[in-house]
Amino acid sequence: MPRAWVFNLDAEDELARYPLPYARTVSMEAIIRKRVPVALLGPGDIVLDEVPVEADGYEGAAWCPTPFAQGAWRRAGLPSRIVPSPEILRRVNHRQFALSFSDPCLESQFIENAASWEDWLRMHHCGNWLLKRPFGYVGRGQRKIAWPLSLQDRAWVDASLRADGFLIERFVHIVKELALHGWIEGEKCSWGTLTEQAVDEHRVWLGSRTIDDAPMQSRIRDACEPLATALVVAGYFGPFGVDAYLWKDDRGQLQCNAVSELNARYTMGYAVGMGALTPRP
Repeated sequence: MPRAWVFNLDAEDELARYPLPYARTVSMEAIIRKRVPVALLGPGDIVLDEVPVEADGYEGAAWCPTPFAQGAWRRAGLPSRIVPSPEILRRVNHRQFALSFSDPCLESQFIENAASWEDWLRMHHCGNWLLKRPFGYVGRGQRKIAWPLSLQDRAWVDASLRADGFLIERFVHIVKELALHGWIEGEKCSWGTLTEQAVDEHRVWLGSRTIDDAPMQSRIRDACEPLATALVVAGYFGPFGVDAYLWKDDRGQLQCNAVSELNARYTMGYAVGMGALTPRP
């Protein structure tokens, strides 16, 4: 059955506000129209945001099945679907969920309040660090810091602590961006093929291609298997992508962070990474 898609590429913005209601801005509407991931469209599929649809003959699909997406399905008269709850979507897309699976060399830590920030500052007085708010995409909600901290750095931290905290990790020189995708149904996870991602200076996705590197695929998949299990235990099902990267340490040695970001939803490179394995929800 063809699908009527809601491409809510701003799902993280909605999840960051949940359970408060979310209203998409006009400027975000314009951004999304320019970045529709057409590779996810199958034969007969349409973009619900752009084409009026008769409910008969279509099923709803979404970049991420948030309340915003489900509301769009209802307004179009599409059949209801069983999807993960908003609480589950928020939990698994929160950066703290995948934190323990990250490379320990990055010294990643989630800062929840002013006291934990002061504790962290007492332990660290040098180096470059990257701060990330719990929900972000295409490089948004991130800030690089170094010593001494600027007034703008401190203002960013204070604003984050008033909201939902932030993740802090070592800032490293990334050599290659990678991603591995999967689909969870019940307790089973189907895995795609390892991809290399091209991004711009703002970490906006430009494209993906599959790469033939069996040892690296095996290494990253082994690291991601426990994360997939954690997703199942949390009650999540459906598509997800795990961003990884290769980086150079202080000695110039190549290292791998097999779990950099978890996206419990579709991604721009999902169709490339899953290929013919891409399930139809």
